[in-house]
This record gives sequence, C-alpha cells and structure tokens, in this order.
Amino acid sequence: MIPGIAPKPAAPPVASVPQPRHMFVFGAGFVGRYVSEHLLAQGWQVSGTCTSPAKKRELEMLGVKASVFDATESNSSLQSIHSLQQATHLLISIPPIPGIGDPLLNLNEDLRRILSDGNLEWLCYLSSTSVYGDCGGALVDEDHMVNPKSESAKLRYEAEKGWLNLVNHLNLSAFIFRLGGIYGPGRSALDTLAKSNSLSRRQKLRESKQYTARIHVADIYQAVLASMSTRCPSRRLVVALASRRKSIPSVEGARHPMRMASGVVA
Repeated sequence: MIPGIAPKPAAPPVASVPQPRHMFVFGAGFVGRYVSEHLLAQGWQVSGTCTSPAKKRELEMLGVKASVFDATESNSSLQSIHSLQQATHLLISIPPIPGIGDPLLNLNEDLRRILSDGNLEWLCYLSSTSVYGDCGGALVDEDHMVNPKSESAKLRYEAEKGWLNLVNHLNLSAFIFRLGGIYGPGRSALDTLAKSNSLSRRQKLRESKQYTARIHVADIYQAVLASMSTRCPSRRLVVALASRRKSIPSVEGARHPMRMASGVVA
C-alpha cells in the first residue's frame, strides 16, 4: 500500500440471478390450459404445444408462448420448439395413441438430447388410474398392483415406464400422476345437460360400476404445486390422484344437479 493513498475497496460480491420459473406443457388441453393459466397468474413463464392454429391463438391470448405440434407426423422435430430448451419444469399431458403408443417417446433421442442440455429440474407425466384395471370398487393407492386390461391402459403403463426410463440419468425430480376421471369448469353434469350431449362410451361404462374414480382439475393443479416442493429420496415418485365416488346412473345423475340448481332437495 502506498503511504497516503487509501486502499481500493473490494468489489461487492456479484449476486446470483435466480433462474426464472418456466413451465412447458406438452398438450395444453383441459388440464394443461388450467395449469398454465394459474401459473401465469403466479408470475411464471409458460410455453406449450397444441394441435391447431386456432388453439394456438387462444393460448397466446392467455399469455402462453404456444407452438402447433403433432408428434405423430413423420417429420416431427422438437428442435423447432426453442422454448423447450429454456424450460425448468415439464408437464406431459398427451395421451398415448393406439397403434403408436406415446408419440413423444418415439422422439426419444431428440427428447433426451434437449432435456440433457437444458435447464430442466422437474417433470410430471399425467397418466390414468386405468393402469390398475377394474378393482371392483376397492380403495386403491400407489402401492396397489398394476393390472392394465384395456389397450389404452396398457399403453398408459408403457408410457409411464418410458418417461421414467428417459429421465433416469437426469438430475431432476420426476412424477407420475395417475388421474381418475377429470371434471371441472365446463365439464360438470350441468354442462353436459346444457350442451345436450349424448353420453360418451366411458360415461356409459361408468353406469355399470358401483364406484368410479374422479378428480377435479383444481386438485390436479394443487398436486402439481405440492410436487414442485417435494424432495423425495429417489427423486422418482408415482402418485394416484382420485377420490372414490358412488356411481349415479345418467338419468338420476341428470336429475340430481337440476334439483341442486333449482334449490329443490329430494
């Protein structure tokens, strides 16, 4: 130090800039859109895929950076979806297709390369309780034996294993959510009546069962939030998300919400 000259003060430490939270949703349909809207309201960046330009415009109006993407096309490539590389969280809400399986897993090498080089720290695949088969109304949890019977259920289970295998070498938390029948805004019994829609094959099938597994889309969103703060030892977790509901035949099911709407108690 030179006499009479004050020492130069040390430079202040550079504060690390927190990485922005960025959710990417493969398949921004009913659940994906609900999650996207609520995360946007919490200050997240959200990107995702959809299947048509019209849906892309709807998502963009919400604030989602959307891309039209069809994984079943022979020339499909994930390289053109640049926002996938920046994602810290990945939600997969694309169901497997008969004769094809999970279309995204068919792009295995493409996916593995992008996810390995990116910023991903959390992944969640939305599966179905159908992988348990018909349990006769018994209560089922994550430890219950998997016994898929239908083709779609078998494809779901294969997709679960495929996603867990894909991320096995990555340093991230991975979740499989096995969901019951999903309902929520626009998907209630009253909505079905208002639209005068006929029952779907799955709805008709539920009539013959004593109990059915159901879950509200808001509960799925809460489970997504909870899983982001969960640090399980293995960093791989399968969760069954559903409540056991008494099945109501369609005619009675139609009368019941109409009574509630009119304030009449039977």
